[in-house]
Amino acid sequence: MAFEESLRQRISGFPYGSPERNLLKLVLGELQQKATVTDEIAHSIVKKIINGNEEVMAMVDGDGKLLLAEDDSRRAQYTRENELLAELLPKYLTVAQIRQSLEISGIDLKSDEKDGKAIGKAIEHFNKLAFPFEGQTVKDVVVEMRNS
Repeated sequence: MAFEESLRQRISGFPYGSPERNLLKLVLGELQQKATVTDEIAHSIVKKIINGNEEVMAMVDGDGKLLLAEDDSRRAQYTRENELLAELLPKYLTVAQIRQSLEISGIDLKSDEKDGKAIGKAIEHFNKLAFPFEGQTVKDVVVEMRNS
């Protein structure tokens, strides 16, 4: 519940009715609808909202023009929201850090016939290190390293 407590503290730090407070209350509401709450579930909710904002900003019309132009105030609002939401997420390992750690560790990723076993070894490696990482990023790096 550490995430929920820190979220409540952040909410109380913003003025009543502010866009920031309303956004964080939206996250809290999504979180409270879950039967069990873990940090991973909370992070997935935050990522879902960020991805939704990014999808809206990337929407194009029939002519291929962005629906929200670069100077559109709504685009700026989505960008600010994503910046605020990103502060709620842990600092995950970057692609470069994952690659470097796997190279240094000496884990043989190429000997396995299937990507799944190699990905499993890599994820086990990062779980032992207790660094925050995103599984999809590890998967992408492992597949790239195996194909290079």
